[in-house]
Amino acid sequence: TAMEYPRTGAHHLIEAQVDAAPDAIAVACEGRELTYRELDRRANQLARYLQRRGARAGERIGISTDRSIDMIVAALAVMKSGAAYVPLDPAYPPGRLAFMLADCRAPILLTTRALRDRLSPGSAQVVDLELGDTMHTVSISGAPPVAARSVVLAMGVSYKRLDVPALAELEGSG
Repeated sequence: TAMEYPRTGAHHLIEAQVDAAPDAIAVACEGRELTYRELDRRANQLARYLQRRGARAGERIGISTDRSIDMIVAALAVMKSGAAYVPLDPAYPPGRLAFMLADCRAPILLTTRALRDRLSPGSAQVVDLELGDTMHTVSISGAPPVAARSVVLAMGVSYKRLDVPALAELEGSG
């Protein structure tokens, strides 16, 4: 049975839900919930950040997280950035993950601090995602010649300023 489907990405469907029912629960996991509005806001913020780091159409961004709200926000953000995401299951053996990362040549890898040591990112910039209810922690590495640095973005209206050189590029990301 043939059926016509709209030629739109999942991120556009989420945006339509934001317009239709912004305060409805979009995703729930392990006692945490996000409304469509919150999900869209967090994904937009991360997408803008990824675009400033080089995410665009034709690029592949690796995502290696446990199943969580963080994973949904990351996947949606990558789609909004115009790039495609490559899911890297943390349960895979480290050698397989290393092969997949090298094979897809992802310039950016989204992961968590807990999983970071299992991965061999090569030349990919590693972005550590810790998407709590109010804070989003991002650590950047793999961007020679600049040393690794960390920034903390509030996922609400504004962000907390830290004395970190990379913060200048985050102005206006709230």
